[in-house]
Amino acid sequence: METKSDLTKRGFFSNLLRKIFPPRDSSPHNGAAKNRNLVGQRIRTIRMEKHWTQNRLAKELQSAGLNKSRVAVARIEAQMVHVYDYQLLFIAKVLGVAPLDLFPKTQVNGNLHEEVTWLKKLRKACASIGRRHTTNRGSKSCLR
Repeated sequence: METKSDLTKRGFFSNLLRKIFPPRDSSPHNGAAKNRNLVGQRIRTIRMEKHWTQNRLAKELQSAGLNKSRVAVARIEAQMVHVYDYQLLFIAKVLGVAPLDLFPKTQVNGNLHEEVTWLKKLRKACASIGRRHTTNRGSKSCLR
C-alpha cells in the first residue's frame, strides 16, 4: 500500500515530466502545428468571395451529403485538420469550382517541395503576427 509521501512524490515527478515533455495534442492553445492541409486558405477565400458564412458552407455541404458542422469548416480553413480527397470533391462541388482550384497556385516548372515549404513558412509567419483580424463581414487572412 502506498503512503501519502509516495503519492506526493509520484505527483511531483509526474508534474516535472509534464514540464520537460509536454503532452502533444492538436489543441490550438498549446502551439500545435496547424499546417495539416494546403487547401484551407483557398476554401476560405472562395467562400468569402461568394459572401458565404462558414455556417452557410456547412449547411450546403450537409445538403450535398457531407456531414460537416460550422466548427469543422472553421478547422479546415484554419488548416488544423487533414482533408480527405472525397471531402475535397464535395467542397469543390458546393463552391462551384474545380477540385484543383482549391490548391494553391504553383509554378509549372518549379520545385514543388520548395513551394510547399515556403507556403508552410508563410503560414507560420502569418500566425506569429496575428494572422486574422475579425470584422463584421468575416475574417481576413494574410494569405490570399
